[in-house]
Amino acid sequence: MHLRVGWDVDSSFLTVIPVSIQDGTMPALEQSLGQPLHKAYVALEQVPPIGLGYGAELHYEGWYNELNRGPYATLNAHVVYSRAGYQYGLYGTNLTDVYASPFTVINGGMIYGGTVGAPVIPTPAYILQGAQVNFVVTRVI
Repeated sequence: MHLRVGWDVDSSFLTVIPVSIQDGTMPALEQSLGQPLHKAYVALEQVPPIGLGYGAELHYEGWYNELNRGPYATLNAHVVYSRAGYQYGLYGTNLTDVYASPFTVINGGMIYGGTVGAPVIPTPAYILQGAQVNFVVTRVI
């Protein structure tokens, strides 16, 4: 049996923004977009060499995540059976089906930037692959 738990705080921001890389709309000291301030996961897995095994992982991403969306959590899980050199498995991904709309939402993401008197910068809201379950047969050599 394996249990994994992790927490990440990634505070990343520019203290000075050179004029050469932007037009004056981005404020200093704002968390970098695409780098979630907080990430966390908890995973449990049991996979014996022969017989029934299982596992699940819950993964969380906070504000400023890569999708330009609010905080979210995804759940992945699997069940496998190993016997006679073969492993038969059902693997589920994004079982929470979070942010699984079919299209990117233009200017629908987090509002970013915005110094006093300057407009804010709209961002696209990206999507994740929807919930799915796959059946996989693996030959162990």
